Amino acid sequence: MVDLTLQHFVTPAARGMTRLYYRCPGESLRLSDRGLACATVANDLSSAPARRESSLRESSEKTISRPSRGGSRSATPQHSRHRSLILQGGSSIRTETFFNGFFEDYWRANTLLERLELRVSASGSGIVRLLRRLPSGTRELLAKARFAGAKQEICLAAPRAQNSTGLLYFELQSHSDRTALHSADWVARDVTPREVKLAIGYCSFDREDELLHNVQTLVKERKLDDLLSQIVVVDQGTRKVHDHRRYKETVERANGRLSVIEQLNLGGAGGFTRCILEVCKDPSVTHILLTDDDAIIDSESVLRTARFLALCKADVAVAGHLLDRQNPAELVEVGGSYDTTVAAMSPARHRRANRASELRELASARENQTGGWWYFAFPLKKVQQVGLPLPLFLRGDDAEYGCRLSQSGVRIIPLPGIAVRHEAIDRTRRGWQEYYDVRNMLILGAIHFEVSQRTIIRRFTGELLGALFTFQYERAALHCLAIADYLRGPGLVCRPADAIHEAVLGARRRLMPTSQAADDSTGSRASTSQCLQGGFLRAMRLLVRNLLLPSPLPNARPSYVIDKTACKWRSLGTEDVFAVAEETSNSWIVYRRSRARFVELLVSGTWLAVRLLLRHRTTRRSWRDGARALTTHSFWLRFTGMESKAITPR
Repeated sequence: MVDLTLQHFVTPAARGMTRLYYRCPGESLRLSDRGLACATVANDLSSAPARRESSLRESSEKTISRPSRGGSRSATPQHSRHRSLILQGGSSIRTETFFNGFFEDYWRANTLLERLELRVSASGSGIVRLLRRLPSGTRELLAKARFAGAKQEICLAAPRAQNSTGLLYFELQSHSDRTALHSADWVARDVTPREVKLAIGYCSFDREDELLHNVQTLVKERKLDDLLSQIVVVDQGTRKVHDHRRYKETVERANGRLSVIEQLNLGGAGGFTRCILEVCKDPSVTHILLTDDDAIIDSESVLRTARFLALCKADVAVAGHLLDRQNPAELVEVGGSYDTTVAAMSPARHRRANRASELRELASARENQTGGWWYFAFPLKKVQQVGLPLPLFLRGDDAEYGCRLSQSGVRIIPLPGIAVRHEAIDRTRRGWQEYYDVRNMLILGAIHFEVSQRTIIRRFTGELLGALFTFQYERAALHCLAIADYLRGPGLVCRPADAIHEAVLGARRRLMPTSQAADDSTGSRASTSQCLQGGFLRAMRLLVRNLLLPSPLPNARPSYVIDKTACKWRSLGTEDVFAVAEETSNSWIVYRRSRARFVELLVSGTWLAVRLLLRHRTTRRSWRDGARALTTHSFWLRFTGMESKAITPR
């Protein structure tokens, strides 16, 4: 049996993220110490060499300064990975945060953890307090220790909670001119971990710079040397990774652990599946971690993932949280569940990861039905049982595979403190992706759930009419194409991925609205965000109006400009031309009513709804029966062609 470090104290990886790592209280600590013994660790301060102000500022440690008159404290900004900091006299830090809190409930519920200890290495003079924040919001003081002198190690035991677990954290208060926190680790005592060897798989498309930065972050971390077996990059882009200026440097740093494989663009499903196929060749690998090339990864998250997997009682997968790259305090998504009432994934709930109330909610252990492939680690042996991912190109491929793993007995755990920073999903979504959203959610529902015929038809007709009433004919066409391809059955995805994708782009391109420069002479319409009364009668009036009235003139100007969020049929008026303001440029997208397009798409959609009514059970059965054949090694070897080869570093 051994002592195993589960989690290291870490400091911010970038500006604007401090409150995700630690807090600097602006008021004195108000915590009763009555009835609690306080250990004291002391040493002769005179034995420690004095350090000048200049050397402190040049050190790799952060400096937390004294409070100003207003009570606030500031920190010298640093932008590289550190595990230490320096506090000036009277200042303090608290680690009740997303990245440095210890989310005890997840570890107690899923792992062999029994005895837990906080080990703090510090010098100077001060006090360390170990606390637990309960779900009710109250906090318990579990232990404390004073220290004084040169580098000391303070060990504080974290006992199992009597009633309910919560968020464990520590406070460090400086009592000397300078107090150095060298490290702080959460350690499992006397455990027998299973062996974990990780491989990391990247699917890349023209993001070489971000990809190589991430790879270098991982290979530079010495604590991962014994845990990280290999990194596989599947390059599906038009610009090749091996042509990038930093490629050779990255290969040298990786020391034989990096493989780059080039193949045709088969989407995220094809790229990540190729990663799995390559990693399966190495019998020493126990788990694979799939992550996006442009998701900013932290080596500490990978280390925590490996430790969690090593102590788990049963087979689990770890789903990492997704933080908004532009606003890192915004917790965008962490995977979720399939909602059979709407034949789609439940909408993500955005949280503020720097708020204490949100942290308390996150602290209660839960499981996911799925996990996003921006960060998803699972046991490689499960590939033999559940097969490889479905060739869904993108959007929903990770959800389908997560459902399959979950149904095979793998618990998908969204462990807080493990996260990547990535562009928010709603900002990266392109118009053509709506086809894959609709088609793949129907496929997922057909294979794994009992989605009623009524639900599918109601959702399709609602989305179709909503797009037609707002003159978004390209959206209506994508929905129709998605339903038609779903009805084709599993033979559809055996077709070349690029042919399907080109058909999607062509259908959208044909009906795209025009774009024009913003014009101040056209007024905005602020009231459009409010829904108008009379849903059914209004829909009937709009239906008759679009069927009977001729199209407006091609040069007709927009009647008003609205925000994108207000482009809904229930809140629009009866004007024939309107504009939507672009978020990132000084231009408009102009939508025009077209009687011909309306009739064409309404007839097509009505016929598809009838086919759904008649063929729902048959189509669902065909997907269930045919899905297994699409997830075998032999299918994927044929589908990928395996024509590419790993690039041998020169």
